[in-house]
Amino acid sequence: GATPFLLAAKYLEPELARMIAAAGADPLARTDDGTTALMAAVGHGLSRSTTRRSRLIAPELVIAQWSDEELVLETVKAAVDAGADATMRETIRAGETALHAAARYGFTSVVDYLVGLGADLDWETEDGTTPRDLLEQHLARLASRD
Repeated sequence: GATPFLLAAKYLEPELARMIAAAGADPLARTDDGTTALMAAVGHGLSRSTTRRSRLIAPELVIAQWSDEELVLETVKAAVDAGADATMRETIRAGETALHAAARYGFTSVVDYLVGLGADLDWETEDGTTPRDLLEQHLARLASRD
């Protein structure tokens, strides 16, 4: 199950995450599928269309919140400050890390931050996908829209 710290990260509440961490939360706690607070902050392993919050709040507002890269970065920093593994050796079953999700969603500031802390752009999932691959795919999609 999800912990209060993980939920604060999932819902991009960095100040709440910091308060919960200061009260002794475990920043490395995982859900049953292996998702950590750091992963949740970048939307890893979460279905944005089926979360409780998305059922209670207009979908446009939920998408806008998760599209706020600055808020995602601030929440990631709160998780790292609390002790989350910034080197990204924490994975879910398929071998994906938070860096994979940040790259997939094109959160370049989050990618830069995590790589600066030692995260590996060439970490492979079980199917051989790397964060570098996902970032290149995201940038190619953006370029094709022009």
